[in-house]
Amino acid sequence: MFGFLVIVALLGLLVGLIARSKGRSFFPWFIYGAMLFIVAIFHVLLMKPNNDAIEERQIADGGKKCPMCAEIVKADAKLCRYCGHEFAAS
Repeated sequence: MFGFLVIVALLGLLVGLIARSKGRSFFPWFIYGAMLFIVAIFHVLLMKPNNDAIEERQIADGGKKCPMCAEIVKADAKLCRYCGHEFAAS
């Protein structure tokens, strides 16, 4: 019985982590994946990423948005790696 619960938890974890990487909430997808893995794995793999949520998470993790190309770069960046924009010295 314990082995079954561990497998269910790992399958739910897999679905939850994939959903989180696509900008969705981890916990509801964890529950969904643990209860209905076969359906949930296809659902999460076919789901489009939520780019707004991913961008918000990157900014919250210390990134900043380039004013020229709107890409997220590291907070310490002096030069945008996408367009070459130079950031003002802080």
